[in-house]
Amino acid sequence: MPSSRRMQAEARKAGRYIGIGLATAQQRSVYGPTEFWFWYDSPGLTTAPESVGLSLGPTGEFIVTMFSPFWGNSPETVVAQTLAEEFGIEPSQVTVTYEDSQHALPSAGPGGSRMTVMLTGAVVGAARKLKDKLARIAAHQLEAAVEDIAFADGRAMVRGVPDKAMTYAELGLKAYWFKLDLPPGMESGLEARHTYDHPYLTKPSADRKDLGAFYPIMGHGAHIPVVEVEPHTGRVRFLRYVAVHDVGTIVNPKSLRGQITGGIAQGIGMALYEQSAYDDEGSR
Repeated sequence: MPSSRRMQAEARKAGRYIGIGLATAQQRSVYGPTEFWFWYDSPGLTTAPESVGLSLGPTGEFIVTMFSPFWGNSPETVVAQTLAEEFGIEPSQVTVTYEDSQHALPSAGPGGSRMTVMLTGAVVGAARKLKDKLARIAAHQLEAAVEDIAFADGRAMVRGVPDKAMTYAELGLKAYWFKLDLPPGMESGLEARHTYDHPYLTKPSADRKDLGAFYPIMGHGAHIPVVEVEPHTGRVRFLRYVAVHDVGTIVNPKSLRGQITGGIAQGIGMALYEQSAYDDEGSR
């Protein structure tokens, strides 16, 4: 940052105190629990799954049921957006609900920056199961092959013949209230559930010298604050703050910006208003 260096040099000539900080980080995310095996003599957990339930009602409403708690990480936005992309609808058309632990499918919950990846995997898995049934119903009604059914614009349609289609409301109505219009042997209703385990996971070696693979994603970031400190009063003023992140595929830009901005605010608060005190032996 040449301009910041010039500003710093000119300020010091005038008796002003300006500092430039630099911090870089590599952030692992979506942990696999084999990471924690180094704590144990015998093998520990080997999976940390995430699950969702999915239904399409008789009037075309999509409902996603989550089994993990809300923890400030935009899970409802993630599942609504993912499902909307799968079926060609607006996220506002998706209702997100929660189930209690007594009735839930496997869920490890928030932690380790994992929920976007894990919920997306669970929603896509459930959506594909639901699509299989929807495609069979649509193919049966439209006199087409199952493999020729596509999903977009709020409809199931025959590929190459977009006018030959059924809305999700029409499919839902058939599935719930017109049993005799369904393919032979198909049960009523439109529901699917899916449990997702991320595939990037290998076991550690017996001697724990090789912990294996347990993080499928690595993010990179660099932060550069330019800060002026008034020597007589201790007042701190941020003149510039630059944050650069390599995050890979972005699912929701607004949510991403919120995470980065929140991290900056938390870091400033910790540096200026909080304290971690240690004694001479490094204990708190």
